[in-house]
Amino acid sequence: MNPNDDPARDTTRTTEDAVARLAAQTIGPVLLPGDERYDVECASYNLAIAQRPALVIGATSGDQAQPRPDQHLPREPQHRPWRILMQYAVHHIRRPGLTRDLPYGPEDLFWVSNAATLVMGEQDAVLIDTFVTAEQNQQLIDWVRSFGRRLTHVYVTHGHGDHFFGLGQIAQAFPGVRAVGTDATVAGAEAQVTPDKLTSFWQRLFPGQIPDRLTVPEPLGDDHLELEGQRLDIVETGFTDTAGSTVVWVPALRLIAAGDVAYNDTHPYLAESTTATRREWAATLDRLGELDPAAVVAAHKNPDRPDDPRILAETAAYLREFNQLDADTTTAEELYRAMLDRHPRRINPGSLWSAAQRAKQPALR
Repeated sequence: MNPNDDPARDTTRTTEDAVARLAAQTIGPVLLPGDERYDVECASYNLAIAQRPALVIGATSGDQAQPRPDQHLPREPQHRPWRILMQYAVHHIRRPGLTRDLPYGPEDLFWVSNAATLVMGEQDAVLIDTFVTAEQNQQLIDWVRSFGRRLTHVYVTHGHGDHFFGLGQIAQAFPGVRAVGTDATVAGAEAQVTPDKLTSFWQRLFPGQIPDRLTVPEPLGDDHLELEGQRLDIVETGFTDTAGSTVVWVPALRLIAAGDVAYNDTHPYLAESTTATRREWAATLDRLGELDPAAVVAAHKNPDRPDDPRILAETAAYLREFNQLDADTTTAEELYRAMLDRHPRRINPGSLWSAAQRAKQPALR
C-alpha cells in the first residue's frame, strides 16, 4: 500500500489544515489535545464531567476570540457563528400596590414592581408591556433608547392599565412604532380608559400621575411577531388574572415574557378570578412549563430574584393552595391569614387581601 494513500495520514492532514484555517481567522491560540496549555484551558470546565474537546480556542478575554480584522468574511448572518442573534433585557419600576386598606401585614412589602421586557436583535427591538405613570414611562423610554435599537413594536400582554398606559408616550418618542395586542387585550384595554374607570380607579390611586394621552393597542391579527427573521410567538392563555391573557414565547432565547400569567415572589392578583378559573390557570402554567424555557420574566416580580423558570410551578402551586384554603376557611380574614402564614415574605400582600375579600363573595366563587 502506498503510504501516501494512508487514510489516517489524510485525516491528520485534513485536521491540521482545518486548525490552520481556524487559527488564521481568530485571535488566540487554537489548541489540540497534547498541546501546551490545552489542559490549562480546559481546567475551568465542570470538573465533575470528563470533557476533552477536539480543540480549544485559548483566550483571556472575549476580544481574543473574535475574527481577525484582516479577514474578509461573508456578511450573511448564517455564516457568522459568533454573531449574537437575539438578546433581552428587563427594566423594573417600583410603585404602591393597588389595595391599600390591609388589616395587617408586613409593611415593608406594601409595594409592587412592574417589569417591561425588551427583546433585541442587532438593529431592531420589540418592547413587551409598559408602566402606569407618566414619570415611570419616561424612565422606560430613556432605558429603551439606551440600547440604540429601532423600536418596531410594543406588545401588550393583556388589558390592564398598568401594562399599556405608556403607549401614547412611546408613540411620540419612537415614530413609526406599532402598539399591538390580541383582540381580547384590545377589548380589555378599551374598558380601562373609560372616563368612569379612569376617575374612580386609576386617577384616584395615582392622582396627577396618569399620562394625559392614553391610547390602546391595535389588533395584531396574527399569532406572532417577527424580529429580524426570528419569531416571537403569542401564546393565548385564557383567563388568568384577567380575561384574554397572553404570554410571549421567544424560541431563539427560550424566553417566556409572562405578563401577569406568572408571578415572581409576589402575591398574584386574583380579584377577578374564581375557583374554576384559578384551576384552569394552574393547568395553563403546567403546560407552559412543557416549553422548557430557560428564563421566565414575570411582569410583577421581586427585582432581586432571577427570572427562574421555576416561577411557573411556584405560581401554579400558589393558585392550588389558595383554592384549597378558600375551601377550608369561612371568612376573608381567615383566608388572608392562612395564606399569609404560608407566604409571609411575598411582595404586595394587598393583592392577597383583595383576593380573599372577593373569594368570600358567594356570587364570585
